[in-house]
Amino acid sequence: MSDLNSTDQALSTDNIEGLLTQFQNLINSERTIAEIIHEANAITDQIEQYFKANEAASANEAPDATEDPEKPTEDPGASKQMTLSPAEQWDKLSRSYRKKRRKYFEERNIDLQENLKKRMALIESFKGLLTVEEDISNTLKTFKSLQQEWFACGPIPKNDYDMVWQTYRHHVENFYDYLDLNREFRDLDFKYNYDQKLRIITQAQKLVALEDQNLAFKELQKLHKIWKEDIGPVAKEHREPLWQTFSEVTKIIHDKRQEFYQNRDEKQSENLARKKAIIQEIKGITAQNDPNHKSWQKSVKRVQKLRDEFFDRGPVPKKENKALWSEFKEATSEYNQVKNTFFKDQKKELMANLKAKKDLIMLAEKHLESTDFEQSTPVMKKIQADWRNIGPVPHRDSDKIWKRFKTACNAYFEKLQSEQKLENESEQKALAKKKEILKAISNKNTTSFKEIGALELTVSQWIETGKIPVKHSPLENQFFDCVKTHLMQLGQSEQEAALTSFRLKIEGFDAQGQDQLLQQQGQLVDQKIKELKTEINQLENNLGFFQNVAQDNPLLTEVHKNIAGHRNDLALWQEKKKVLRRL
Repeated sequence: MSDLNSTDQALSTDNIEGLLTQFQNLINSERTIAEIIHEANAITDQIEQYFKANEAASANEAPDATEDPEKPTEDPGASKQMTLSPAEQWDKLSRSYRKKRRKYFEERNIDLQENLKKRMALIESFKGLLTVEEDISNTLKTFKSLQQEWFACGPIPKNDYDMVWQTYRHHVENFYDYLDLNREFRDLDFKYNYDQKLRIITQAQKLVALEDQNLAFKELQKLHKIWKEDIGPVAKEHREPLWQTFSEVTKIIHDKRQEFYQNRDEKQSENLARKKAIIQEIKGITAQNDPNHKSWQKSVKRVQKLRDEFFDRGPVPKKENKALWSEFKEATSEYNQVKNTFFKDQKKELMANLKAKKDLIMLAEKHLESTDFEQSTPVMKKIQADWRNIGPVPHRDSDKIWKRFKTACNAYFEKLQSEQKLENESEQKALAKKKEILKAISNKNTTSFKEIGALELTVSQWIETGKIPVKHSPLENQFFDCVKTHLMQLGQSEQEAALTSFRLKIEGFDAQGQDQLLQQQGQLVDQKIKELKTEINQLENNLGFFQNVAQDNPLLTEVHKNIAGHRNDLALWQEKKKVLRRL
């Protein structure tokens, strides 16, 4: 079985070496980044898939139980004279490729700015053709020559494209109008303008369906502005029909707006009727005069909801506004008077409740000084239960007595908790021993552990030392961070070392019965997985903004790179979750 695995690994190594050689030849060729970027991305995907598969296979490999513990380890210095590993080769080649790609895009940006300057200069030349006094044929030749130069110019920055194009089109159209020889070129421009005006008409037709007439009118004004200022002329035979169609849609929107204002009085009359009904409903609630405290609480909420509806209902006819407002104020004022009378009668009950709660506070403060927690704790719990059973107190005293009661209870239970958390002698001994182990492993140099077995022995000593006080639990993370570092020095990748260190830490917590720390680790893993999935989802959604962007765009490349990095991190945390589940 081991021979077969060795053959598969050798074959995989041959494959990766071939891909690395192919990638090196590609980036060292005379071709530009734009010419090789798709091939480079394809090879990059294959190489990264190899390393992912290799890492997964390494993580699943069990240590050879038959290995001779007395077998001498290799000289660490000898590895420095060996050729680079595939991972090291790939790191070197990918950095070289990124540097070359970055340089290419920087030079490309300079070219875009130069092209922009050339085009702006050509626009000035087009503008000047209208004032040149020479033979018309020479002027036309000059125009054709300028056009050739224009089309020969390379691309320009996207931010400047619209402005430059509109300016160029304007001056070319002026020139053809001037020569009256622009039929062929103007036909193309006329067709473009024709399509744009049809689009404007379609948008205007959609506005007809809007219920918000003010919004429809504002949007229509914008469309008219675009029609007149941003879109050029069309062929003569289309000018009047297009304008007539647009005008008809405009008229429909204007008519609907006019109808809206005509119907406004009817809507205001409806509001008036509803507001009068609200006033009558408030008067009806006032007349009930229910002596029940709970019923009054319900009526307060109901009246507040009616008040909100009254204010949200909308305008009424101006001539009715003053009288309606007076009637509303009178109805609410009468309700408040009746309500206040009821709650005044309830004051005696509130004062009795206040005295009862003050008595509980004094009792709680008395037990605050107690050191007999076994006897005082049940009393404090009963005090809390009795507090909940007492009814409301006057509003002005509510916050004050609650804060005083809460302070007394919190102080007692914090004192109880502090007493319960006193560190016992065995935890203190374990803490001292673990500090010694942590100090020793932190001071080890890179050749201290010749093999993973020696490191695992130190981990076993750490676990067997026992549980330490919870407040010193960060020592566990510090120790297993050192374990991760030594695992990487022994040849494990960063992800392998992180997962192995995490597994050892979790097994240690389980062996020590550290259920609280295990729970914290589980919450941490779940939180990290959730955060990474959210970030990956956000980045993938961001790709939608790059639909019309070239694949070699630096921003797009950076987004893909971030997604890949987050997916690697997610895979590691998901493996950690599997470790927790196995326990």
